[in-house]
Amino acid sequence: MRIVVVGGGIIGTQVARRLVEKGQDVVLVERDPIKARHLSNDLDCRVICGEGTDLDALIEAGVAEADLLAALTGSDEVNIVSCLVAGRESPALRTIARVKNPDYARLGGASGSPFPGIDRVVYPEVAAAHELVAAIGRGSTADQTDLPAWGLRLRAIDIASGSGLEGVPLKDLRNTRKGDFLVLAIRRGEELIVPRGEERLLPDDRAFVIGSPAGLDAALGAPPLPLGRNRTVAVIGGGLVGEEVLRGFFGDGKAPRGKAAVFEQSIEKCKDIAERFPEVLVVHRDMAEEEAFADERIGAYDLVVAATGNQDFNLLSAARAKALGAKRCAALLVSGEYPEILERLEVDVAVSLRDAVTATVIAATRAGSLRTLRAFLGEGLELVEAEIRPDAPLAYKSLKDARLPEGALVAFVGRAGKTLPATGDTRLQPGDRVGILVRTDVAQNVENLV
Repeated sequence: MRIVVVGGGIIGTQVARRLVEKGQDVVLVERDPIKARHLSNDLDCRVICGEGTDLDALIEAGVAEADLLAALTGSDEVNIVSCLVAGRESPALRTIARVKNPDYARLGGASGSPFPGIDRVVYPEVAAAHELVAAIGRGSTADQTDLPAWGLRLRAIDIASGSGLEGVPLKDLRNTRKGDFLVLAIRRGEELIVPRGEERLLPDDRAFVIGSPAGLDAALGAPPLPLGRNRTVAVIGGGLVGEEVLRGFFGDGKAPRGKAAVFEQSIEKCKDIAERFPEVLVVHRDMAEEEAFADERIGAYDLVVAATGNQDFNLLSAARAKALGAKRCAALLVSGEYPEILERLEVDVAVSLRDAVTATVIAATRAGSLRTLRAFLGEGLELVEAEIRPDAPLAYKSLKDARLPEGALVAFVGRAGKTLPATGDTRLQPGDRVGILVRTDVAQNVENLV
């Protein structure tokens, strides 16, 4: 598949890199000549220096032969016009535009397109806010995600010496614990392993495990519980993300499920939030002031969500709130490049704008047989769902004979409304829905098998 990416900023570069890793034919268009030259050396794809709204630049990028164009610059207008110009040149071209304007977001919804001629509009701030709300509401942390449709939970755990998890072949590991779980992947230093049954966990490994909530709790201990209905929530930042977080937790101010306060330094945004959410306490204050956290008693809240446009400030604010006594904290990220810092700062939930856009674009490159359940873009991993076609190479084969590519592992199988554990003897049937952990670079190979 040929894909044209317009914009070489943080998000555009991330998308281009991930698509190249998936084996796609990518062309990146960047207006800044210095940045374009740097990206041509950094990325394994063709980079063109030009304006995303310029037809000549788009023709040079090959939009006439391309399957998809993703306009991901920091300008709504450039992204919209780029999609429209490219679509007029190539009517069969699918287009995606990144948009930040909250008025467009309200008009088109979280993922819909209010613009005729553009197939999809992605609103990073809205998508990130929805993920924050969903993650916190279901009790997820940075290391845990629930898959309610499957009745499963995914957790990341750090293997400590003496834990009883290390040194045992994975095929025998479940026999040493009360609960039932499956190790999907192992991060060992810089190496990422999608393991087979003979692999063993070692101290300092980071393991991604999956199982029923009860099974994981029995084997690994109970996770943090979700906040109850009578929670108190502080939102630092009254922009689009902060507003969407409020809406997700408390509706439009008509029937709040708890007490909320939003702290914002722009008086105009404060007035707008107060009108939209009359039951929410709106405080006009710059929370970067030295005494602000103490004065506003941020540590007394059950949950603190730092959702300003400053990623570093969000991380530090979330960590500071936790240190002052807040039960849980969440931070909005832009680049999502801080896994080690997140662990050290004890930030419960972190959601990246960059990853929200990347996951959307990657999903659009698929023919439809794979659907992403959870993307671990910082790890180069995805948990995907697929339905086995009658003529699929995997149909009627047992998993031990399936010969999946290295870097892919079937985690579970859905059949007749039940979720079945995946074992070597599991024989896949047409119509089965399977959950597969894949490295992003082998996702295309897996798609061809299902």
